[in-house]
Amino acid sequence: MLKRFFPFATKKIAYDFGAHNGDNIPYYLLKYEKVVAVEANPIMIETIRKRFKLEIAQGRLSLENCVVSNQKGLVDFYLHRFNSVLSQLPKPQNLEDFNHIQIHSKKPSQIIKKYGRPEYIKIDVEHVDFEVLSELFGNDIYPRYISAEVHDVRVFSLLTSSKFYNEFKLLEGNSVQDLLFVVDGEVLPYRFPHHSAGPMFEDIHTESLTAAELFEELAVSGFGWRDIHAKKSC
Repeated sequence: MLKRFFPFATKKIAYDFGAHNGDNIPYYLLKYEKVVAVEANPIMIETIRKRFKLEIAQGRLSLENCVVSNQKGLVDFYLHRFNSVLSQLPKPQNLEDFNHIQIHSKKPSQIIKKYGRPEYIKIDVEHVDFEVLSELFGNDIYPRYISAEVHDVRVFSLLTSSKFYNEFKLLEGNSVQDLLFVVDGEVLPYRFPHHSAGPMFEDIHTESLTAAELFEELAVSGFGWRDIHAKKSC
């Protein structure tokens, strides 16, 4: 029923790097005709597979159970025993909180080559957002919209130094639960689950920032649980 309220629905592709349990997938399916969900945790992949049987059967959702990195073959991955959102590729210091597995690794550009040109890429992979972003840009992959979690200055620097992006928005991780759309004067709610990535650029109801304004904002608020959303220049 909600699909008619999203005017941007096309056959273009959204990539969800770090899909976790798939909480953002319903939103992406409203926006796009095709979604590619990439998740390293095999337990979460099975959760997504069960939640979206119909969309997978229809070919609207494709799943990739892999680590995204420049490494080849099987790599070490660490599943958090108590909080699945904290599962990670880098070896953690507190190993007692993690279960160690091995899983296949793929380059982000390799996945995109398989499925097609992205309109939007969301990156939320614990501790390696910068590496994923670097690999994409290093292979001349610059989607119209892209977002990444900004835990350190490198993500900011990479996004703002690119000649392709000149509009930015900052989204707080704890502010995604309620989103309102106004269509023909009617206010329509959409609720994102806690720990989901939340809306993409056009549905974040704040003014766009320049790179300088984004720097000033981050200088005040700091890095951490927040995402930078960037829009490609026309």
